[in-house]
Amino acid sequence: MVRTGARIVVDEVFLSGAESQRRFLAALDGLDVLWVGVRCDAAEAVHRGVRYDVEVDTTHAEPVTCAKTVAARVY
Repeated sequence: MVRTGARIVVDEVFLSGAESQRRFLAALDGLDVLWVGVRCDAAEAVHRGVRYDVEVDTTHAEPVTCAKTVAARVY
């Protein structure tokens, strides 16, 4: 669908950190992708080694603020 021009949002938890992201990178080769890291309590470690284009922290910001931050990078 993406390769035909559809704009897709994927909500994924990288349980294997950077290795999980590498698998996605291989599948998405050649596509324009915006990586968004949604952070929460510091005790979570799923973000270790994963690179994002933009990050939001739902611990310290309202959901609408986080959504506007992401939307600003898309449009």
